[in-house]
Amino acid sequence: MLAPDLIANPIERLDHDHVPLGELVSAVRSSLDSVARGDRTPLDVCTEVGEAVAQLHDDLLEHFGREEEGFFPFLLEALPDVAGRLSYLSSAHDTLCGTLARLNYLASRGPGAFIEQFRQVEALFERFEAAYVEHARDERAFLRDVDRRLDHAQRAALLEAARGLL
Repeated sequence: MLAPDLIANPIERLDHDHVPLGELVSAVRSSLDSVARGDRTPLDVCTEVGEAVAQLHDDLLEHFGREEEGFFPFLLEALPDVAGRLSYLSSAHDTLCGTLARLNYLASRGPGAFIEQFRQVEALFERFEAAYVEHARDERAFLRDVDRRLDHAQRAALLEAARGLL
C-alpha cells in the first residue's frame, strides 16, 4: 500500500515509481553480469531475465501511461512553458518502450532462442539500461522542478485529475 503522502501528491508518486523500476533494471543487470562473470550460463538466467523484462515492460507502460494520460496534459495547461521538456520525456518513453519490447520479444522466445541470441539480449539491455538511467535522472529533475512551481490550487487540481490513474 502506498504511503498517504504518495497518494496525496501525484508528483511524488511518479517519482516513487522509479524505485521498483530501478530494482527490476538491477535484477536484469545482475543476472546478465552473472553470465559475464562465468558464474551462470544463459540457460540458467533465461527464465528470470524473461520474467523481469516482462514485468519491467508492464510496469513501465503503466508508469508512462499515468504520465502521458494524466500528468502531462495537466502540466501543458498549468505550465505551458514545459511543453518542450514534456516532448523530450515522451520521446524518451517511446525509445525505452521500443527497446524493451524488442528485449521482451527475445527473452520470451524460449531457452533455445535466448541462448542463441544472448549477445543481442546483452546489447539491447545495455542500450535500454543507459537510456533508462538517463531518462530517470531527467524525469526526477523535471518532477522536482514542477513540484516547486505548482501553487496550492494547481496541486489540488492535479490531485483531482490524477484520481483513477494512481
